[in-house]
Amino acid sequence: EYWTQSFNRMSKEINKTNIFSGPLFIIGMYRSGTKLLRILLNQSPRIIIPVVESCFIPYLINKFGDSPQFENDNEFQNFYKSLTKTSFWVSMNSVGQTLDKKYLEQNLNDRTSWSEIFKVIFKFYIPQSKSEDVIWGDKTPQYLPRIKLLKDLYPQAKFIHIIRNPGDYCISVKKAWERSIYRSANNWRYEIENAKMSSQDFSDDYLEVFYENLVEDPETILRKICCFLGCEFTQKMLNLDEPTENLWDTKEITKIVQTNKNKYIEQLSPTTIKRIEEIVYPVAIPLGYYLKFADSFKPLSPLM
Repeated sequence: EYWTQSFNRMSKEINKTNIFSGPLFIIGMYRSGTKLLRILLNQSPRIIIPVVESCFIPYLINKFGDSPQFENDNEFQNFYKSLTKTSFWVSMNSVGQTLDKKYLEQNLNDRTSWSEIFKVIFKFYIPQSKSEDVIWGDKTPQYLPRIKLLKDLYPQAKFIHIIRNPGDYCISVKKAWERSIYRSANNWRYEIENAKMSSQDFSDDYLEVFYENLVEDPETILRKICCFLGCEFTQKMLNLDEPTENLWDTKEITKIVQTNKNKYIEQLSPTTIKRIEEIVYPVAIPLGYYLKFADSFKPLSPLM
């Protein structure tokens, strides 16, 4: 018993130095459950993901270069002005969370490091109710093809990639934005395949979860995620404090809708389903998705 207690104390001390504190990036195709996942994870006392998608990381890097030089006040002013024009800053400012220039000046230790700059920006939005060892991060679906850039910025970063059945993804995109079902299927295959390839060099920091599994058995999936992040699961993480959607089937619903899956089977014709399956075939099969009609890969023509 003495040695057991001693070992447990030593393990706790060691773990304190290895606690993951971020960044955590939630990625995935639009209409694939990234918002649902963000809401659930934010119920943890140790996780905070801003309610607005940042979108500004690649934009600011492209505008000011890979190595920012903001020591000069005029250069820093130009950077801050650009930041205040981003949709993220405008949206957060509209709800009373104003990140002002003075805060950045006082909290930035290195104005030549994008990783430091973005970290200070994101941490500004951490509520005081969160624990001291909070995991900070971001949920921006359009970062799916940029995970290598994010990993270069933050070697310690972890990624949770949420994937949705391609049939349901296609009809959701069609309903939301009237986009071509077949082009959506092609985008699904292309983006997910690229993400899997990009993450091969850091597979221990990359976790795939499936939307269907999350809505069907949220506790199991969230426990898996907590293990991946090194934080404790709490029952509160099963609750929604806001609707996940303002459109269609789950509009204004503040609970996990377990039946919100496989709707494409009833809403699409067998011919359409087969064409979707043919387009996504080389990615859907390794992911474990059951394809009812297709038995081979038939991509879209260049014209399509």
